[in-house]
Amino acid sequence: MKIAPAILDGLRSLARENGGKFKQEFNGYKIIFSLTISGGRFIVNLHKEIFLLLSLNRLGLSGKNLELVKKNLAGKKGLTLVLGEFNSGRTTTLYSFFYIISATRD
Repeated sequence: MKIAPAILDGLRSLARENGGKFKQEFNGYKIIFSLTISGGRFIVNLHKEIFLLLSLNRLGLSGKNLELVKKNLAGKKGLTLVLGEFNSGRTTTLYSFFYIISATRD
């Protein structure tokens, strides 16, 4: 048995079973693998999992928007929508919000 077909079969299984995504740790970095099968070819995207925790000021919030977000994050219930274009910082914003909420709650 050749090694390459065995590797491809394993990747094909992972792509089907896990919705095409899985994480693996290498040298202390978490790497996200996104696998796509397209016309018999594999497309593999690798992303380093990095979570930036930024203060609300560093996220670019100021004035009325800053006060509104602080009020919403301090509340017991509610809904905050985070919208933006591709690669605009939505995930970074959400992780920062989650960190602020978890740090201020009992």
